[in-house]
Amino acid sequence: MNDPKHPIWPLARLIVLMATLTVILYMNANSFDSDEYDIVKWFLLAASGTVGMEYFLQKVLGGKNNA
Repeated sequence: MNDPKHPIWPLARLIVLMATLTVILYMNANSFDSDEYDIVKWFLLAASGTVGMEYFLQKVLGGKNNA
């Protein structure tokens, strides 16, 4: 599990990122309504897409970090 190429690490970073975003939004909102849910949803989609694209490009381009 100490292998930096292990597929759990991008997922762990995504979870920490989303938890941080949610806490910041919750603490700054008067009421945690649909606007905040939309922000969390779109940010999750964008961050997941970025992680997925990074993994895809490493596989396709044969980067030195291949798993």
